[in-house]
Amino acid sequence: MKRTMPVRLLTRYIRDAQFRSLAGIYIGLAVDILYAAFRTIVGLRYGSRWFLSMAVYYAVLGMLRAYLIFGMRRAAPLGGSERLYYEYSCYRRTGFMLLALNAAMGAMISLMVIANLRYNYPGYIIYLSALHAFYMFISAIVNLAKSRRFGMPILSAARAVNLVAAMMSMLGLQTALIARFSPDTEMYPRRMNAITGGVICIGVIAMAIYMLRHAYAMQRRIQSGEE
Repeated sequence: MKRTMPVRLLTRYIRDAQFRSLAGIYIGLAVDILYAAFRTIVGLRYGSRWFLSMAVYYAVLGMLRAYLIFGMRRAAPLGGSERLYYEYSCYRRTGFMLLALNAAMGAMISLMVIANLRYNYPGYIIYLSALHAFYMFISAIVNLAKSRRFGMPILSAARAVNLVAAMMSMLGLQTALIARFSPDTEMYPRRMNAITGGVICIGVIAMAIYMLRHAYAMQRRIQSGEE
């Protein structure tokens, strides 16, 4: 008896790590679109600069993932060195777009520090959020390291984007933990958010520069091999 399409896709998703990673780009794009729309509506409804800045962040994140999906579809019919060269072009452009995303993140972090904004999770939700944030962060690092074995620069770029999103989730978790457990002072949360936010922004810039340099070097190697 033939299995239905949903069952085949689910089976492949469970067994095929590469397919699971590629499917994750589509899932992430859907989540980013929903988050951006929700934050925009709430931000306009209540005149919140914080929610509007978050909407911009998720919109840019979604555009990054949409571009990678477009790149995958364009690369599919190509073969050999031509495909690899094109994928490194997408990888390099993703590095440039991460710099744009970093600007949106910098605006969010600045607003968070200046206005001393904090997340507040009721009850035990904060502990579930902490488990989720740590899982996403560790998973993003591990998957980024594993992505090289697939030989797909676009997949490596997608996992770099996931790592950036996970770092921002960790910053959100930090603000929630500070709001729940830190002394009731203004300087401490501002100082901690400024330090963590600064480290994240510097980390994203370093990642983007590495991606640009690596893509350029690999494309030159591919070109020299073809000549």
